[in-house]
Amino acid sequence: MIPLRPLMAAGAAMALTALAAAPAPALAPFTTHDIQIEAGGETVLAGTLSMPDQPVRAVMVMITGTGPHTRDGVISGAPMFAELAAALAEGGVATLRVDEAGAGQSTGPQTQGFFERVPHVAASFAYIRGRADLESVPLGAYGHSEGASLAVQLAASDPDAMDFLVLAGAPGADGRTIWVDQQYALLSAQFAHLGEARMTATHAALGAIADASITGVREDVFAAVRTLFETLEAPQSVYEDGSFDQYAERMAGREMQVFLSHDPVPAFSQVARPVLAVWGDLDRQTRPGLNRPGLDAARHEGAEFTAVILEDQDHFFLRGEGLAPGEHRFGAMALAPELPAAILAWLETVLE
Repeated sequence: MIPLRPLMAAGAAMALTALAAAPAPALAPFTTHDIQIEAGGETVLAGTLSMPDQPVRAVMVMITGTGPHTRDGVISGAPMFAELAAALAEGGVATLRVDEAGAGQSTGPQTQGFFERVPHVAASFAYIRGRADLESVPLGAYGHSEGASLAVQLAASDPDAMDFLVLAGAPGADGRTIWVDQQYALLSAQFAHLGEARMTATHAALGAIADASITGVREDVFAAVRTLFETLEAPQSVYEDGSFDQYAERMAGREMQVFLSHDPVPAFSQVARPVLAVWGDLDRQTRPGLNRPGLDAARHEGAEFTAVILEDQDHFFLRGEGLAPGEHRFGAMALAPELPAAILAWLETVLE
C-alpha cells in the first residue's frame, strides 16, 4: 500500500482554529466519468468517478449511509455527496461514488442489512485498485453514518483495502444505544409537555422496542411500539392511516435488527490505518459525546486517530442561507465548506 506520513498524535483532536486558518483550495476543473462495477450476482453498481484536472493526490471511495441512496447522497434536496466530490476535486482528490444496489442506475436487489453492503463496497475499492492511472495514488474511504461503519468493517477484514479512512457522523456505540439516544432526543423535544414521568416511560418504551427488534419476534415489536404510541398519547388516526403499522413493520424488519445489534468497536479496534473522524456539534443522529469515546478507547495501538467536531453542523453537514444551524428546508441546503476543508487539511498531514 501507499506510505503515509505519521500524524500528530494518537487520539488528538485537530484544533478548529487551525482548520479555519487553512487556505481554501484553489479552484480547479475536474472531469467526471460514468462507470459500472460488477459486484456479484445480479448487482452492477453504476457510479461516477470524479478526476481532478491536476495531479491526483489521493482517491476516495465514498460510502453512503442507510439507504437506499443514489450516488449523490441527496438530503433535503441537496446532493451532498456530489458537492463534496466537487470540493475534494478542487483539492486534487479523486472520488468514486455509486448508486446503491437496486437504486438509481444500479441493478440487483436492495440490501436488507448492514453486512449485505460490504461486498459492494469491496467491489468499489477493487475497481479503483484495478485502474492503472490510480495504482500509485493513496486510496482511502469516505464513509458517512452507516457508511462509516462499512468502511471500518472492510478495513478490519482486509487490512490492505485502503490507506486511510475519513468517517463522518460515525457510530462509535452499538446500534441500540445510538437509536434509543437519537429517538429519545427527538421525542423529548416534541413531547416535553407530557411531563418527566411520561418521558421516563418513553425512554423505557424505546429500549423495549429495540430489544424486541434485536430478538426478531414480530409480535413483541408490535406490542412495544403500541406501548410507545400509547405513552405519547398518539391519536387514533395514526392507527387508521397506517402510520402505526408502517413504523412497527420497519422496526420488525431485518435491516433494523442488524443495525440495532451491531457494535462497530470490535472492528474499529483492528483498523491500523490513519483515521479522521468528523462530527457536527449539533448531530442528533450520532452525537459526538456518545460516539467519539468508543472510538477513542478502541483505536488500534498502531493507528493514528484524529477527531474533529465542527461547530454549528448537524449530521449531514448541510447549511441553508438564512436558516439556523441544524435547520433544514428542502431545496435550500448546500454542503457546508467546513467539511471538505477539514478533510483536505487532514490529508495534508498524512499524504507524502
